[in-house]
Amino acid sequence: MYTVTRGGPDPGRFMGLFCSWLAASKANKWNGRNVTRWSNEGFDRTFRAAEVEVDPVKRAALLIRLNDRVCNDHTAVPIVMRPKPGALVNNLHAPISGWATESSGIQDGYRA
Repeated sequence: MYTVTRGGPDPGRFMGLFCSWLAASKANKWNGRNVTRWSNEGFDRTFRAAEVEVDPVKRAALLIRLNDRVCNDHTAVPIVMRPKPGALVNNLHAPISGWATESSGIQDGYRA
């Protein structure tokens, strides 16, 4: 089973897993990030456009197009979801970060 996680809230780096210039090959000792070795010129153009887009709404639309292209071409088929359980009491307010575990900021929490 091939599984990869995003590693953060921004999907740009994850979409880089499908760029043709990052394909794993003998020349790069099979260390390219694109281990599927999928190549699509339209994807590459859209990815380059998303890299330099500063408008967050337009960039989000480009990243959604990238995701749709990967899924519609059956390059990556999402078949597994691994939800993590987590709980807090109703009156505990703790900061949540997209970069760390749900309980990483629990020491800064407070009861209301």
